[in-house]
Amino acid sequence: MIKLISSLVLAGFCALTIMVPLAPAHADDQQKLEAFLKDKSLPNISDPVELPAVKAIRDANGLYTQKWVGESFLDLREDLAEATKTGKRLLVVFEQKGCIYCKKFHTEILSKKYINEYVRENFVLLQINLWGDREVVDFDGTTVTEKKLAGRWGVVNTPTAFFMPETVAKDSKKSGRELAVFPAFFPGAFGPLTTFDTFTWVKIKGYETGLSFQRFHIRRLKERGLG
Repeated sequence: MIKLISSLVLAGFCALTIMVPLAPAHADDQQKLEAFLKDKSLPNISDPVELPAVKAIRDANGLYTQKWVGESFLDLREDLAEATKTGKRLLVVFEQKGCIYCKKFHTEILSKKYINEYVRENFVLLQINLWGDREVVDFDGTTVTEKKLAGRWGVVNTPTAFFMPETVAKDSKKSGRELAVFPAFFPGAFGPLTTFDTFTWVKIKGYETGLSFQRFHIRRLKERGLG
């Protein structure tokens, strides 16, 4: 089923009219979702009191970033191991200077304190410059520049984000794109609530259920009184 959605700006969607594929409403799927969520600790669904915005900063290459984003030697296997060791998930994000949605991700989405804190506490954000020349070691051991990694992962638009699994075999022959547990996500192209629910879905490993993220997101919107 295809449903035309053009008025969900308040629900966290971008202000464009988009075609969104919706799975048929099967009662069994809804029951499976409810059973899965029963023992999960979900963040507050209420819109929190608006707090002062968290200000983004710019790095030496002109990319927007966050004060808490750490340095990396860009060996993705090491970054993954370190993230997992600290109980966090690795998120690899391709960005570029002058990208309006990259700016939006940092200045309109992560600027919201409740989203910023949730991402900082649960994820390691690794930013890759779409046109960068730093060397990166992919999960299969291949060493390439940032811009060649983008081509290797099929990245065309920015920002494009990949949520990584908690562990990867040392002898893996797969690239990060092949290993990602969630389809390529475009932070900044969607609004705060959609983005927040995406991070939540990955945190609780909803992707392991075989259920669609859309079903979870719609449930959360209804809880907020927006569905």
